[in-house]
Amino acid sequence: MANEQLCDFVRSRLEVTDDLERVSNEIVDTCLYKV
Repeated sequence: MANEQLCDFVRSRLEVTDDLERVSNEIVDTCLYKV
């Protein structure tokens, strides 16, 4: 995930929730997801 993609992802998640731990977990889950 490129920096700009990560920023967009975080921005979109923060529109849904203010829980930074949840957002961080979703980032890790997304980055580690195997297709």
